[in-house]
Amino acid sequence: MAIKTRLDGRSHYNNSFMIVCNKIGDTLAVIEACNKNVELYVNTSKDVHIEKSNGAILRRKE
Repeated sequence: MAIKTRLDGRSHYNNSFMIVCNKIGDTLAVIEACNKNVELYVNTSKDVHIEKSNGAILRRKE
């Protein structure tokens, strides 16, 4: 899955996201903004999904 997203270090609801294993549900990584505005392009394997701090869950469409 590939996403382009913006993070805002000042916002509790949009300052981070997690990369989570689909098979076991473990969090593999937490990406958090250190500055007030960050734009990222993230490309992951099909075995993970992304959970944003605002509650959105992004999964690869088959």
